[in-house]
Amino acid sequence: MGAGLFFFSYLALNFNTWWTYNSLTDFGLFLQAMNDPSGMLRNSVEGSHFYVHFSPIYDLFAPFVQLTHSVLPVLIFQSLAGMLVGLGVYELAKTRLPNNYAIAAAWVGFLYPPLGGLIYNAPYETCFAPAATIWLFVFVLRRNWLAASLVATFTLGIKEDQGVFLAWDALIAGLYARKTEDRDLMRFAVVCFCVSLAVPTAWLVWRNEVHASWIALSPVFSPVASAVTPPVTSMLRRIGFLCEVLVPLGLLPLMSGRWLLFAVAPLFEVLIPPDDSLRDVQAHYSGVWIGYIMVAFVMGAARIGANRPAMLPKVFAWCLFASAAILIFASPLHWKATVHGRTTQDAVLDSILTNDLPRRGTIGVSNGPFGHLWRSRRFELGLKRLPCYALVDPSLLPETQLQLFSTISKREAGEYSVVWEKDGVSLYRRNTCHPPK
Repeated sequence: MGAGLFFFSYLALNFNTWWTYNSLTDFGLFLQAMNDPSGMLRNSVEGSHFYVHFSPIYDLFAPFVQLTHSVLPVLIFQSLAGMLVGLGVYELAKTRLPNNYAIAAAWVGFLYPPLGGLIYNAPYETCFAPAATIWLFVFVLRRNWLAASLVATFTLGIKEDQGVFLAWDALIAGLYARKTEDRDLMRFAVVCFCVSLAVPTAWLVWRNEVHASWIALSPVFSPVASAVTPPVTSMLRRIGFLCEVLVPLGLLPLMSGRWLLFAVAPLFEVLIPPDDSLRDVQAHYSGVWIGYIMVAFVMGAARIGANRPAMLPKVFAWCLFASAAILIFASPLHWKATVHGRTTQDAVLDSILTNDLPRRGTIGVSNGPFGHLWRSRRFELGLKRLPCYALVDPSLLPETQLQLFSTISKREAGEYSVVWEKDGVSLYRRNTCHPPK
């Protein structure tokens, strides 16, 4: 019931965001990349997505996008990925806790606010990391090495930093296997460690060759310097971030002992860089640590159950209450601002995008329309690449529209003139551009 409710709720939420032209910038970018039949994930913003991130996971989804010409397959996979987190929590918990507490743990997984913020978002690669992480632990603990190998391979294809995390996991597992003389685990850990470092390294070398420069030497953990705050403020925000991570889970991950070691590398990725946006639990960066924190949550609950079983009802009551309350009243999903029905302006945009746009020439648009125009790379996000046309609708997300209109009015991308205006939507043409008829 929990899995079904989670799946259909987030599928409906994400579809509604796209349907009402509120999809974020990267939504159209990812769909445009998956619509590229070459397998290079090309889009009008990045060139090839492989130049920015190693994410062949998108190539697995690409055939579904190209066959259906629809956003639905990706939204389905995204919702399934979130659903599998709760199911994975149950699989970890059912052999370590009484069944009713294992079910409660799964519901905590479904209600965990950072997971909601991750899944109710653009389909970033990291959406698929928490489920992959948890199920990797499930299969390793079951000693199902074939399934564990397949999940590890899938995980390596999510993003380049997953290789670093898997190598860290393999190092910890290898040290434990050496101590306990577990040869099977040692073999798996050694292979996983070597492959996990080799794959992102090969990608970095390839990317360097493509760009013909030494950008491959830039760290995987890029210390983005935008939105930097004073040291004391930044420290307090890091503490606040850890509270957002741990409080809904009743601090149980802190009681998991060595299991918390697995979360060190992914947490460091978001704790060390100076950019505070990395520590926003609504942002897609949370995908790198959610799986590890949920594993530690289950193991912490198992330790409490073994040592102080009388505490379990209170702890799980808190986890369920806190997660649900935060999700409803202090939600990273921002219900009031993002969830609403279709407007008459949405219907106007539907008609304009279908019937009124020029049939030739590149067109710069903002995030909302870009999410509907991803099927062709002649549609671009913004005016950075000097498209022939620009489409502006002030009724959409104000900050993106103001930026687009400001670029046109200040002539920062050349001189544009109005071609037509319909129901508040304006089409501009760059004066030096004469697309073929």
